[in-house]
Amino acid sequence: MLRALGFLLLSVFFCTACRTDVPQADRDSSSNQSSAGREQSADNSSATGQAAVESGTAAAAVTRKDLDQRIANYNDTSAWHYGERTDGELAGTWMSVDGDGHHIVFGADGSFSTDFNGNMTTGLYAISDNGRIVAFSKWNGIGLGSHFMLDGKTLTGPKGPRPNAQWTRTEAMK
Repeated sequence: MLRALGFLLLSVFFCTACRTDVPQADRDSSSNQSSAGREQSADNSSATGQAAVESGTAAAAVTRKDLDQRIANYNDTSAWHYGERTDGELAGTWMSVDGDGHHIVFGADGSFSTDFNGNMTTGLYAISDNGRIVAFSKWNGIGLGSHFMLDGKTLTGPKGPRPNAQWTRTEAMK
């Protein structure tokens, strides 16, 4: 009888420790974080969620600093141009050649827009002397980084699971 009671208590202990509906911080008795610290973390995550909702405003537009941070991820040490290198090089609408209707819009002034689940993002792009294009745009507070290589009249870059999707210009900007 005593052995069965010990087994029952041990089972209850393990089941309580393994409950998934109780946060890990509440289950972990060895945690050095006080309940006040957990409340502050919860408050911070709420504030972060609110900031993400509010970032869809005009104040959250893409800046040159945002774009420069993206460019730093690439080992292209050639000169970068914030807009076209030569007139008419990129400005216009580019359509994916796979027929899915995904399009990209480059402005001569360095503006950039791409299709994001049926919505157009807005942002900036730069092109290096080596033909690498790096863009950063946002839609409703969601940032989207893009990169392409310009090879004559074709853009090549990742799209979804395809690392080498291609786009051709369908309409040049006037």
